[in-house]
Amino acid sequence: QNPTISGSTASMGGVYTLNVTNNGCVSAAGNTASLVVNTTPVATISPSVATICIGQSSTLTGSGTGTYTWSTTAATPAITVNPLTSTTYTLAVNNGLCSAIASQLINVNLLPAINAGVDQTICPGSAVTLSGSGGVTYLWDNGVTNGTPITPLTPLTYTVTGTDINGCSNTDLMSITFFTSPTLNLGADILQVNPGSILDAGIGWSSILWNTTETSQTIVSNSNGTYYCDVTDANGCSTSDTVSVMYTASINHLTTDGMSIDLYPNPSDGLFKIELTNLNTKKLDLFIFDAIGKVVYANENITVSNSIILPVDLRHYSDGTYTIRFMYNDKSEELKIVKTK
Repeated sequence: QNPTISGSTASMGGVYTLNVTNNGCVSAAGNTASLVVNTTPVATISPSVATICIGQSSTLTGSGTGTYTWSTTAATPAITVNPLTSTTYTLAVNNGLCSAIASQLINVNLLPAINAGVDQTICPGSAVTLSGSGGVTYLWDNGVTNGTPITPLTPLTYTVTGTDINGCSNTDLMSITFFTSPTLNLGADILQVNPGSILDAGIGWSSILWNTTETSQTIVSNSNGTYYCDVTDANGCSTSDTVSVMYTASINHLTTDGMSIDLYPNPSDGLFKIELTNLNTKKLDLFIFDAIGKVVYANENITVSNSIILPVDLRHYSDGTYTIRFMYNDKSEELKIVKTK
């Protein structure tokens, strides 16, 4: 039977003698053998702990005396890897006689599912709050702070970068667009003699509120003042408009042929309106005289129909009483107006 040497004895080299005993007789000396013990290389891999996020890479560096062979087939001291899942890499170090093997696990963490939220369409001038989810920290572009309201001035797409507890990051986008801005036009300010003007907010609103507390499309203004209307459209967007209403004292004159003449306001700071109705002429001449009979205003060959409103501006003239003369169909009508400061 062949003898074996193991344990601490085998770790030492040297010359070994074999003696064979048979029935008390020992074989002659000289049966010797030499044992040479080669050094086993030490193989290590650093870093000893490696965790990355998917898409990232890690560099593994081997150590030990000899030639290197990685499980990737690379034969260099260091390799850079970017596994898609957790993977164990091995390194064999061979010194020509003996080999050693080391292994290293690369843990791969998935990227977080970051959600910037659904795209939004908002009313111009409205505030909106951008809040990401799926991570533990969030970084937005365009100066946005997560969870803090902003008022965008233009349509824009925002990007958020979220990072999870493992330090892995991912991004998502959220776009903000605007509804068409609603417009409300109550018309020009009203200056007239008789009260009862109809103010109309128009159609298509989901809600209407006047400063009179009325909620109808139209209201009747029976007194002087500023009327305000706030409306909201189907998208929830609001706008408003105001109109000033003034019913003023006037001169009303009815001619013998049935034409009605209204001069208002009277007195005035120089801005007058002349309203003519039930006209039975196609042409009209208008003259204004000062107190000494000098013509300060003339408007001839005015084309008219059944009615007309003529504005007159005497603000750059002196205060006093002026005479207005209407001439039509070889007829003449005169009325007095007063300009005051």
